[in-house]
Amino acid sequence: MYLCHMILKRHIWYSYFWIVCCMTPTTAMAQITWGAQIGTNFGSVVGPIEEGGKGRLKFYPNAALLVRVPLSDHWTLQPQISHSYKGADYSLPLREDSMWVKLPIWANPIRAPYKSYGLNGYMKTHYLEMPLQFCYRWHTQGKSELTFGPQIGYLLRGESQLTQDSIVVGNNFLVFRDSTSDISSEYRRMDYGFLLGSNIWFNQHFFLNTRATCSLRSIYRKEEETLQDNFLNFFLFLGIGIVFP
Repeated sequence: MYLCHMILKRHIWYSYFWIVCCMTPTTAMAQITWGAQIGTNFGSVVGPIEEGGKGRLKFYPNAALLVRVPLSDHWTLQPQISHSYKGADYSLPLREDSMWVKLPIWANPIRAPYKSYGLNGYMKTHYLEMPLQFCYRWHTQGKSELTFGPQIGYLLRGESQLTQDSIVVGNNFLVFRDSTSDISSEYRRMDYGFLLGSNIWFNQHFFLNTRATCSLRSIYRKEEETLQDNFLNFFLFLGIGIVFP
């Protein structure tokens, strides 16, 4: 509990609760409802893809607790806290380029063409996320709402590996085989993003939530030369929610 408290205090998560308190009329406090939501993230980590590279869209689970705070006849504030699983798979079967190689028979390195075989990688991340959704309903008796707002994610655990089977220079000079690099230590701890979606209500208790979320900055630190580009979490969420009472 102490660790959670320090995380919230350090990274301005308390501001969400101040917004709720300041923006909620006293008469609306009695109408506050709470609930839960479960669904799936569908998407990938997006970034630069080399020619011939392949990536796959992935499905990952997402579960959340939420509160709905009426602000007016048309507006509702819906903060929530969720455990969100995200990631990506990618591969580059064959790559041709050139590289500097040092040979025993030459004093200085030489530039030589090479072929790279079997480049594969994956990312897996577990985030504690807090979306702050502003919900707008056009008609007070309508069944649909537009939702939008900021989202903060705290990285609980992350994996990221890049595996290279082999690199061959020329016709038969093997540089290395089965090389694996773990770059999970380069993840940023905080992920700041924005969401846009909708709620569709079946009745006063059950609703369908859809939303798209995207990071506002790279999920990797940029100290490493290979991570200078932006790698962003871009996911669609589809889930079912329930509110009480």
